[in-house]
Amino acid sequence: MLADYSHEILSWVETGAIKPEDARRCLMRTLPILYDGVIQPSLLARVIAYIERVLVLLERGAITVTSAREDIAALLEAAVDSDVDRLIALLGLIGRRTESAPSQS
Repeated sequence: MLADYSHEILSWVETGAIKPEDARRCLMRTLPILYDGVIQPSLLARVIAYIERVLVLLERGAITVTSAREDIAALLEAAVDSDVDRLIALLGLIGRRTESAPSQS
């Protein structure tokens, strides 16, 4: 149910109702509050940081809304399940995408 929140925000980006940077600001303010107590505190800050990286990639046009939605859902699911191995794999994938993404001028 909590993942539906980020899905809904990203659907607004998809329809053009809000810009990707507005979605990033909204999610960065609300996800830490929504997931406090749901995700282990030691993982929450890291997951939020990587979700922000995904949203920056979306802003740059390096990934689609669908990819961002899938990445965020996978990160949140792994964190909620405390699946550290899966989380590390996802963080590595997102890190590689970030490194290879075109920089914003």
